[in-house]
Amino acid sequence: MAERVYVALDLETTGLDQNRDTIIEIGAVKFSGDRVIDRFKTLVNPQRAIPRLITQITGIRDADVVDAPTIERVLPEVLAFV
Repeated sequence: MAERVYVALDLETTGLDQNRDTIIEIGAVKFSGDRVIDRFKTLVNPQRAIPRLITQITGIRDADVVDAPTIERVLPEVLAFV
């Protein structure tokens, strides 16, 4: 019997308000059983300034995401990975 494949996702955002804040980093790890079989990671340009507190928590700065793709460009890649 084949082991189940599953994906663990990790998101970093500009805050906790689902109506105002946005994703700035997506990380994913694909597992088969307890083995890592693939990884995905990308920064995301939030098209707004990252609050200072969020930079302190995540280490992600405005300069890090200025040339990153927007969420609209990243989502197809994430969905293909999953």
